[in-house]
Amino acid sequence: MKIGDLVMKRDGHIKTSPHYKRLGLIIELNQRIFLDGTLDSPIVRVRWEGDYGTFWTNVNSLQLVSES
Repeated sequence: MKIGDLVMKRDGHIKTSPHYKRLGLIIELNQRIFLDGTLDSPIVRVRWEGDYGTFWTNVNSLQLVSES
């Protein structure tokens, strides 16, 4: 995933989920590099549609809808 990609939460297809059909746009990437050179799981900052807000989210919890 990269900046500009359209995403939704993995549970966004479940009608009872608060994220049901909620789309977001990746606006920032962050990945920590440990002292031994290994990479932590990347997190992305997502601007969610409407007035839901902007939050840092683990990429494993997102599903790519459309690439930029």
